[in-house]
Amino acid sequence: TRIAFAGGCGSCHRNRHRDILSLYQGTGAEDIEGIPSPMYLANVECIACHQLSSDFSGDVMESSVPVMKASESTCDPCHESGRGNMVSAWKQDIERILNEVSDKLEQTETALSSQVGSGPEEQARVLLIKSRKNLAFIRAGIPVHNYDYVVKILETINADMEAAISLTRQVRNGI
Repeated sequence: TRIAFAGGCGSCHRNRHRDILSLYQGTGAEDIEGIPSPMYLANVECIACHQLSSDFSGDVMESSVPVMKASESTCDPCHESGRGNMVSAWKQDIERILNEVSDKLEQTETALSSQVGSGPEEQARVLLIKSRKNLAFIRAGIPVHNYDYVVKILETINADMEAAISLTRQVRNGI
């Protein structure tokens, strides 16, 4: 263990918290102005929502240790009763938008795969690459950690994919 500890926890465990913390702080998305979570602005620490759980699902390496999990009931001590239901609504809303945006990304990627290298096509590819990074960031950060910022990122990805699709149409139509 001394050898492993010298390399830090990351020598055995993946750091899942970097993107979560960035999302919570309202930073980390490429070319999108940040929006800190209201909970972050109120200095709410992770353990306020994440309580010790006996649910050991996850990595084999990490499944034998207790985990901290958030649940809707952890909202009630600080907020009015039932506030946790809003978290469920956020999760459903974000999942729906994530699916729509993911579909649009796939459509854009398909449209670009049949295009030859041109100025508009390269602009579309840049938008696609940036959008894929931002989508991966959202997923890694667990969207419920900052609903407003996630919605802003998803709206930006959607707009960028609309622009990319428009650019591919220009190429296709010889403009």
